[in-house]
Amino acid sequence: MIKFALVEDALEMHEVVVKLIENTMNSMNVEWSCRCFDSSETFISDSEIASFDILLIDIELPKMNGIELAEWVRMNTTGNSIIFLTSYVHYMKDAFGLNVHSYVLKEHMSQELPGLIKELITIKELQEFRKINFRTKFGDVQMSEEDIVCIKYENRKPVIHTQNRQIIIY
Repeated sequence: MIKFALVEDALEMHEVVVKLIENTMNSMNVEWSCRCFDSSETFISDSEIASFDILLIDIELPKMNGIELAEWVRMNTTGNSIIFLTSYVHYMKDAFGLNVHSYVLKEHMSQELPGLIKELITIKELQEFRKINFRTKFGDVQMSEEDIVCIKYENRKPVIHTQNRQIIIY
């Protein structure tokens, strides 16, 4: 299941984008869901932020703009991909350095967005193959290679360090 979040203040765009997602995902036979938000603030207040795989963010949003939202997302979540949607070319330079997957002009969205979604699905599928299993005293643990920060030996046992925890291997 691929979970999308659309953050777009123009409500008429919600239906357009969701239809593009629906057509693309159905053509790939991939289960999906999409939640739509009309502002950065409603997105941030959602309790399921960390569960979204792909974020489609309009750059020109009231109050907290899309670039500020992407900065917030990068500081507070992991594992998601961001695609910026906008009507203005001049914002492209501001998007660099935020580790976003792509930048799509709304006028080209119907041509470009399906290919970008397919690309991200392929990347996600490849990442699923890069999982590692470890045996701990609490049972088996599976994690992605990208989650491992370092592995150290402590008291003759390997200890895996991630950003959130330490796991002792037995």
